[in-house]
Amino acid sequence: MGLVKIRDATITVGSHTLIVGDGSLGWSEKSPNEYKPLRGVFANAAASITEADTIVKADEEPMDVNFSFVLKAYTGTYAEILAAIKGETTSDCGAPYSDITFTLDSCPAGSTGGDTFTYPFTYFRWENIGGDITAGRITVSGKCQWANYEAMVA
Repeated sequence: MGLVKIRDATITVGSHTLIVGDGSLGWSEKSPNEYKPLRGVFANAAASITEADTIVKADEEPMDVNFSFVLKAYTGTYAEILAAIKGETTSDCGAPYSDITFTLDSCPAGSTGGDTFTYPFTYFRWENIGGDITAGRITVSGKCQWANYEAMVA
């Protein structure tokens, strides 16, 4: 799973803006394939079969996403932020979801990009959420349909 250390990042969840001290963001994409064996194919016919005939894209699978951070500042209340992450304010796709965008003010180590990176995760659905309200820590894992790479700024 890809893991990005975040410090002094901005996270947007619905109408809430969170300023994060320290934390981490991880995700894992899947690209499943179906492999079709060449059983029962005559030897002379097998020569004309290409990889495209034997390997096809399988059904899409959601991305795994996890993040953990300590809040420095935020709009709304702690309970409102948790409700926004859980998607309790949006449900037009059947199940509650949230669109979460991470904006890092400095590039991850080894990057040659610009000054900011944006990681938008659309249709995020949480599966596990926890935290420590006294420390301002929130830890979340879940799945989303995709990352909107066109919106990522490097």
